[in-house]
Amino acid sequence: MTRRTIAPAHAGHALLLLLAVLIYAAPGQAGDVGRRLYREGLLPDGNPVQAVLGGSVPLRGKQAACVNCHRRSGFGKGEGQVYVPPITGPALFNESAPERAEFLREFFQEIRPESVRARLRYPNLRPAYTAATLATAIRDGRDPTGRVLNPVMPHYRLDAQALAALTAYLKRLSRHPDPGVDSKTIHFATIVDEAMDPERSAAMLAVITAYVRRKNLDTGRELDRPKHSPHYKDVLRRTLRQWQVHVWTLKGATETWQTQLEAAYARQPVFAILGGISAQAWRAVHEFCETIMLPCLFPQTELPVTAAEGAYTLYLSRGLPGEAEALARYLSGRLLRQAKTRIVQLYRNTPLEQRPAAAFRAAARRFPHLVVEDHMVTDASGLDQPFWRSVLGTGDRPVLVSWLDQPDHGDLAAVFEAAGRPEIYMSHSRTAAALSALSPPIRAALRLTYPFALPGDRAPRQYRARAWLRSRGIRRVHEDIQLNTWATMAIADDALSHLLEHFNRDYFIEIIEHRIENEFNPGLVPRFSLGPGQRFASKGAYIVRLSGSRGKPARLEAVSSWLISE
Repeated sequence: MTRRTIAPAHAGHALLLLLAVLIYAAPGQAGDVGRRLYREGLLPDGNPVQAVLGGSVPLRGKQAACVNCHRRSGFGKGEGQVYVPPITGPALFNESAPERAEFLREFFQEIRPESVRARLRYPNLRPAYTAATLATAIRDGRDPTGRVLNPVMPHYRLDAQALAALTAYLKRLSRHPDPGVDSKTIHFATIVDEAMDPERSAAMLAVITAYVRRKNLDTGRELDRPKHSPHYKDVLRRTLRQWQVHVWTLKGATETWQTQLEAAYARQPVFAILGGISAQAWRAVHEFCETIMLPCLFPQTELPVTAAEGAYTLYLSRGLPGEAEALARYLSGRLLRQAKTRIVQLYRNTPLEQRPAAAFRAAARRFPHLVVEDHMVTDASGLDQPFWRSVLGTGDRPVLVSWLDQPDHGDLAAVFEAAGRPEIYMSHSRTAAALSALSPPIRAALRLTYPFALPGDRAPRQYRARAWLRSRGIRRVHEDIQLNTWATMAIADDALSHLLEHFNRDYFIEIIEHRIENEFNPGLVPRFSLGPGQRFASKGAYIVRLSGSRGKPARLEAVSSWLISE
């Protein structure tokens, strides 16, 4: 970037916001107005922009926003039969010329319809845009040579003020590399919550260390070659960087994490955060990344930010709140033909139990036949027979939903028959370690939310990932963490190879959204995908039951299809 100001560690959140403005905001009011027009479809006076698609279809406001096709980065992307060209500052305001590296990447590395392949073979060359010719393209759909643009390009109704603001924004769009990259090194970070089990944190860090070591060896060999093939290889060599991953260890309460993150970023700006692991809510990191527009790829947390907000943090799943939403969907269908069903929900005053309880409560409100009774268990509460009699009653057979972290629920077995043998639902993520010790009646009544691929239904990619771990001498410990970390590193590596020399954070995320379905599912979930605006690679859960005898490892059998959480 041409302007980069690092806030000191003690400066606080206000200066961090100023940092983001200095790095990313267009200078002056016109740039701010241009960004809003590009991203939100709002004119300088705040009214929605109007446009016409294909000569007859009216568009208005967000429908007509440039970001819908050209994306936040401005680099566009081919989709289906349509090739969306880049409209970054360098792309528009320089003469277009065939780029061998871009051609080979787009033509050979992805399956394209023949119409797009023809467009790539014979690009429409043109002189650089000027303010006048860009106005003609935006209003009338013609390039500087007079050629008609693709009919999917709307014709906009913009006055001189709006055109000037949009032109100013496009001139600077993705013009400079983002922070964290220099001529030799690309800097990343990963995050470790000090409250996390050290063995689990070590499992993640071992994979990151091994991946970076091998990546840098391969990069060094390529750069040390005395000769290489011309053109395409030459461009690729210019994109190569040594990776450096900084470990940011966060200590104490999450309320203090913002200051710690500011200090770490001030010491060394990074291009993206790779992975991360936490036993607590991820919101502080999420908000930090949104503030400075820093990609954060697939942190391993049970408490992601699930609200429809943010553009820069990609999660593996919706965590425990996602399991709760899937469970509400399942119960709504299972109990649909019954009268109003009483659902007793247990949780403690901790984020790992409050968050899924709140998500379940909110999801259940959409189904009038589900009536949720909340019972918060305190340290003084004993799960004894009087407690269970007061909570479950006798004979009306309620449904018990428990987010407690142990499956042995005190004296529940003693009053189980009197309560009408209630169905019991828990999270496999919370209780897996102690399931084999359950009594037979409880075991038979228990159902679990299970946000993973079913046993025996693993993706072929998992075998490759395991072979990779073995070849690096990494012992299988907390394999789910290891496989997810491997996938995160592989996804980042692939996306960087497609960036070429465009070290742009928005473009980095857009490439990941586009390519994640290809080969990167480590096999822990049945479906692994993203798209524009989607922030959760896995979007659901199964409901499973236990089979097998007491004292032996429990086997899991699905009682539902894959349930999409919302």
